[in-house]
Amino acid sequence: MIVCVCNRLSDRQIAASIERGAASVGSVFRDHGCRPNCGQCISHIQAAVADARDANVGEPTLAGVFA
Repeated sequence: MIVCVCNRLSDRQIAASIERGAASVGSVFRDHGCRPNCGQCISHIQAAVADARDANVGEPTLAGVFA
């Protein structure tokens, strides 16, 4: 499903960005080389990031260790 119409970002692309370590709306857009335009998608992306963060609470992570 397309979440960001302005940049044609799908829910799968957003999920992939989060899996690669995107931890904010801005980092999701940077991962795809674009910027938010109209802003209609921001709440959906924020929720996806928060859901991923909540799902990983308490789990050890290596995010950023090799950056």
